[in-house]
Amino acid sequence: MQGTPDTLKYFQPISLKEMDSVSLMDRVDTKYIISIEQLSHVLKTISPSYMIMEELGIRDFPYRNIYFDTDDKQLFLSHHNGRALRYKIRIREYSAFHKVFLEIKKKFKGRTIKSRLLLSENGSIEQFGELEALSVEFLDFIKQKIPYTANLLQESIKNEFMRITLVHKDMQERITIDTDLHFRTPDTRKGTLPDIAVVEIKKNGHSGTHPFQAELKRLGIRPSSMSKYCLGSISLFPELKYNNFKNINLNIERIAHAGI
Repeated sequence: MQGTPDTLKYFQPISLKEMDSVSLMDRVDTKYIISIEQLSHVLKTISPSYMIMEELGIRDFPYRNIYFDTDDKQLFLSHHNGRALRYKIRIREYSAFHKVFLEIKKKFKGRTIKSRLLLSENGSIEQFGELEALSVEFLDFIKQKIPYTANLLQESIKNEFMRITLVHKDMQERITIDTDLHFRTPDTRKGTLPDIAVVEIKKNGHSGTHPFQAELKRLGIRPSSMSKYCLGSISLFPELKYNNFKNINLNIERIAHAGI
């Protein structure tokens, strides 16, 4: 990851298997958008309190997604409009492990519940671009989890990024840090956000404030309730309504132009 590889060496490693106890599939999420320079500072400051996921000698992992939405972008708009109940559906490739999952997130009154099924143990997202082509098992999974059937959902955007995963040493908090974000649409529109990191702090809701969040607060960085799907959507579909995200978008532009 640009600007931070030296910083990652300060962390004690933890394996994926050891992280099983802090998977937090039912959790409270808090998102932040920060610059790469700010991220480097925070990582160095908080490294004694956290472990970093390491597998196959890797600490910074590639991910690829296909996000699905209705033709009129109802999933995006439910997030933009701040609805208490909203959903996200994607196919995610964990590229370093060649595993592909169908994943659904349900967010209700600030709490996130994530469900997923394994699509392939040795594949890529390109194999699964149409939900209607999935087997009955996966179609039933979609039907049970969200109020949209597969025939109403279509590929909206693809995105790629690099991810670092941190775990607090008390095993009550997990943090994902996504950088080098790239987006594209089925009709080949493309966008990139190389200067920012999307940080997501995941807790069960009762574990208090840990050092990472405390350091962000000290730097005056406030939470940004905006997912990577929404970031990609407003960058690739300028016709979309995004006035509720305007301040976040201005902050991203400020980071890009100022290099901070």
